[in-house]
Amino acid sequence: MGQDTQEKTINNSKKFTVKSFALKNRESGAWPHSESAIWALKARTPENGFGKAFIHIGRRVLVDEDRFWEAVANLQGAKNASNR
Repeated sequence: MGQDTQEKTINNSKKFTVKSFALKNRESGAWPHSESAIWALKARTPENGFGKAFIHIGRRVLVDEDRFWEAVANLQGAKNASNR
């Protein structure tokens, strides 16, 4: 198994490379299932609340799966609150 597809575990939270996170989501049918969608979320982190979901280790970027889904839940909660 190549290093890009290996799952990283740090602080009891799963960390994935962008490539492996996209592959995992694609296999499970979850969103986002493309690398470009994940990179787009990362590019807009100051505006979208996903800043804590991305970790930089040198030039490598990892996705913290728990924080990623927390950001999704926060955005969904904000959307539901604004629709009331």
